[in-house]
Amino acid sequence: MSKIFALMTLLIAILALGSVSAIVPACGLNCDELTTVGGTIYQDSIANVIEGADVEVECNGNTETATSDANGAYSVVFEKDECALGDNVTVHAEKGSLTGSNEGSIDMTYHYNIGCFCCLDLNVGIVNVPLIPEFGIVIGALTALSAIGIFFFVRKK
Repeated sequence: MSKIFALMTLLIAILALGSVSAIVPACGLNCDELTTVGGTIYQDSIANVIEGADVEVECNGNTETATSDANGAYSVVFEKDECALGDNVTVHAEKGSLTGSNEGSIDMTYHYNIGCFCCLDLNVGIVNVPLIPEFGIVIGALTALSAIGIFFFVRKK
């Protein structure tokens, strides 16, 4: 009796597995493709991060915005038709009187399989942006006048 029960259980398991495999689509579905650009906003050195900077990332005329977090990190995501592997990006950042910009390219790609149902090609660009203080009109004028004064002082001797 136990042999018949084991045989029936095995037969039911085979039939159930066969019907499930008939429902599951084959692997090799088209992957979604996204591009992410990220980096760190900092002043002077990468260890001196800037939190709360407004960041604007431009790729092929498309713009995405973000705000840097407590670690100075930012990231934005573009669709594959907006920004792809090999494209150049420009990142502008600003916080108060600190501004900066830097350029980079989308130069890495990662392929993720999530089971047999979903996959993702992720293109990645890393662009770190150093912020520098803006000089106001008064400071700029004083710098220029100082340079002219030093020129004449050195020339006089």
